[in-house]
Amino acid sequence: MLLLYFFCAALASTILHDVTAVPIQLYGLNYNTRKGPDWDWDKCKSRAEVLTDLTLLKRLTNRIRILSLVDCNQGILVSSVARELNMELWLGLWVAQEDYVFEEEKGQLQYLIDQGVFDGGDSGILGVTVRTGS
Repeated sequence: MLLLYFFCAALASTILHDVTAVPIQLYGLNYNTRKGPDWDWDKCKSRAEVLTDLTLLKRLTNRIRILSLVDCNQGILVSSVARELNMELWLGLWVAQEDYVFEEEKGQLQYLIDQGVFDGGDSGILGVTVRTGS
């Protein structure tokens, strides 16, 4: 995942700086709002950092997939920025050995539904995926 991030960052940098570069469009990319390990008190990106990331990634794709709604509050954060940028989003629910992890993910999905994230056909939400951590 980290290698893909560096590849995309290098590719975006090349495209941004070389106007003669051939445009490349990818079907979609996985995205994560983490910028550090669990033990780092500042492990999650701010809204401004997510906006910058997605603005750059939009040059490569219009579809983003996140793998967790709870971790770094990605469900709320990424869905709001993606909607602002008119990007499409796959929401991911993480499953771990501990049952409470998936219960938190399902609870966050219900919260997003209650908040109207899925309102109408133009919500930008493509669907929901479930990913095991094993």
